[in-house]
Amino acid sequence: MSQPRPLTHDEKKAAEAAFQGRPFDASWSKSAQGIYEGILKARGDVVDADSIETSPASPTHTRHVTSRQDAIDAGLLVDVTPKAQRIGLNLAVGITKSLWDRSITQAVELDPHEWDLRVRDMLLAVRLRLAGLETPMPWIEVPVLFPAEHGEASPRMFPIYALFHKDPVAEDCLTLIHPNEWSSMRLSSHSDQE
Repeated sequence: MSQPRPLTHDEKKAAEAAFQGRPFDASWSKSAQGIYEGILKARGDVVDADSIETSPASPTHTRHVTSRQDAIDAGLLVDVTPKAQRIGLNLAVGITKSLWDRSITQAVELDPHEWDLRVRDMLLAVRLRLAGLETPMPWIEVPVLFPAEHGEASPRMFPIYALFHKDPVAEDCLTLIHPNEWSSMRLSSHSDQE
């Protein structure tokens, strides 16, 4: 598992702006632009890349989500804060709808009790990964292990990403993101470094 590099000041500003629904800033670096666009996509906002590059003052998405609660109300984020607090994650925790659909409720034969067990397993993986960090990071890759489902020979292991951020209402937040949602941010970061 690769150790993530710390976000630059520019990238942190872009991440905060995306989570708070603030407009795009043309002065951001290429990697910060990628983070901004990637977070909007992860939240389910429709992003028009042309409008980001050509007219930064105009809105870049059709849904205006300014807080974590707005994302929950819009069905873009599933709040798992009470479960997270029971295992020692004392901040507002959400799972993106994409990660929820692909990892928690993906198997139709699972009942809601098994969904709860999957959420618990995912949160425990995050908690254990955090306990192993020497220095706090704004985002981390977390390996998650789910028990074998009916017909599977072995447990299923896959990565997720945990992104720490501030929210205008909930303050400190943790959002769990599917790797496909995170890939555009990472690709942009890597191409900016080359």
